[in-house]
Amino acid sequence: MEDRVVKLDVPVAPVAPGLRGFQSRHVTVHLSSAAQREALAATTAGLIAQDARLAGGKVVTGPSDAVSWILEQVAEQVSAIANMTDEEKE
Repeated sequence: MEDRVVKLDVPVAPVAPGLRGFQSRHVTVHLSSAAQREALAATTAGLIAQDARLAGGKVVTGPSDAVSWILEQVAEQVSAIANMTDEEKE
């Protein structure tokens, strides 16, 4: 099977100052459909096949690492947007 890449548009918004104090370090997720479970399995397998690593250098080895990797990619893009000038945003 060939490797594939899925691209997503993920909406993000500034976090209200009052909510910045609550940033969960742990999330429990119930995958309620076969499609969600298959998507996570395919994502995990793809990242493992690519020898993907988390920001700290840890190799992606399972579903929780895959979710962390996805969030790191979103965080990079959020940071890039925050650092853009108004002209670049247009």
